[in-house]
Amino acid sequence: MTDIIITYHRPEVGGREIWGKTVPLGKVWRAGANENTTITFTDDVSVEGKPLGAGTYGLHTLPDKDQWTIIFSKNSTSWGSFSYDEKEDALRVSVKPHAAEAFEVLTYVFDDVKPDSALATLRWEKLAVPFRVSVDVKAVVLKSVKNELRSVGGFTWGGYDEAAQWCLDNNYELEQALKWEDTSIQNEERFENLETKSRILEVMGKKEESAKVLSKAFDKAKRDSTVLLRSRPAAIGERQARF
Repeated sequence: MTDIIITYHRPEVGGREIWGKTVPLGKVWRAGANENTTITFTDDVSVEGKPLGAGTYGLHTLPDKDQWTIIFSKNSTSWGSFSYDEKEDALRVSVKPHAAEAFEVLTYVFDDVKPDSALATLRWEKLAVPFRVSVDVKAVVLKSVKNELRSVGGFTWGGYDEAAQWCLDNNYELEQALKWEDTSIQNEERFENLETKSRILEVMGKKEESAKVLSKAFDKAKRDSTVLLRSRPAAIGERQARF
């Protein structure tokens, strides 16, 4: 659900000695060519375990032989790193470069992709420089669910019930789940939302209250079943006649 977008210009090796020559060590480098290399996160993330808010950042690096510093600048509209100002840093992280297969053209790739993280890796010449970007998936989904409930999903009992069930399935924000389930019941009391509420209460350790709500759910189901039968006598009679 989270997009990570790296926008950059792609210099070639072109027979040059890159590290320590074309790209000096110990000096801030634009991590690409021409105008700012930029990185955009559509949600809040963590980079190498450090928090960074959603947004677009100028991506710079401080290369060294055994350790690189990856710099995320609040200024994303400059030309290269020529006007880079440390005061505009949003975040700095330290990472380890390592030898890798040769890339003639500078390339960014996403390696080791997992449900909640990926390695954003700069690859050029025979070097790879990875930094891990992680996302709190549950927090991102919860934010999305809240937005959905502000739209069509918020006008039915089912929308709130589904939102509460997601929290329950993930054992996450159960107080919020309970509020959503109460809203679902207020919109339309049904066996489904009563039963979900009973399970939420059980997980929260409220056993007695859970049992009462579950009993109410079964009573509701019985009443609805009786009403259904009474409203369809002709259909039942026809069915019996066929047998």
